[in-house]
Amino acid sequence: MIEGVVNAAYEPVVTLAVQGPSGQTAETEPVIDTGVTGFLTVTPAVVTELGLVLKGMSRATLADGREVTFDVSDVAVRWDDQPKYVLADAADTTPS
Repeated sequence: MIEGVVNAAYEPVVTLAVQGPSGQTAETEPVIDTGVTGFLTVTPAVVTELGLVLKGMSRATLADGREVTFDVSDVAVRWDDQPKYVLADAADTTPS
């Protein structure tokens, strides 16, 4: 079972181990954002640390109406002790 906590900003978070293509891992604490449809966000520091490979770009419209683009990479996360391969947006923000 995956358990999380509510942080000081009243946001639900979980701890995830994220793995890069060469097997390196880093822990991240993404905010569970119920308005997002399936992407994980990692910081540029995690992208560099894990040597993630750019797969493309993604576009999003933020709550304030701004449109932004993100680099997208494949990562593996440990979910219930199983690897799940997902796309991760790189953004210099709180991971979600």
